[in-house]
Amino acid sequence: MLRGTQTRCTYTLFPVDSASPLPRAFQIFRTILIPNPGTQNNTFFQVSGNDSSGETDLTILDIKGQVLYQNQRLKVKTDKQISLAKFPKLTAGLYVAKIISAGQQSTASFVIRD
Repeated sequence: MLRGTQTRCTYTLFPVDSASPLPRAFQIFRTILIPNPGTQNNTFFQVSGNDSSGETDLTILDIKGQVLYQNQRLKVKTDKQISLAKFPKLTAGLYVAKIISAGQQSTASFVIRD
């Protein structure tokens, strides 16, 4: 037999002006790789949804969880793209990237092909 419970919820509504950005707590920090799958020379991370000061922490792990690359305070261009071409050689396979920027974290899996 299931018993129901009553829950009271309080919601706070506020107007959203389309001309102003959402408060930081409501912005979604995400990272995508373009293209995915891709080669190391043509793939880049596109970071969006944060107000990064230009410094980003990036960690790349292989499928076993071994850290292959780690850089704290990596400088990100104003277009918020990070190219994989300048990183140490990655062989064909599946990888995970963990990016921390402006106190927010995002992870993305990606495939490098020959």
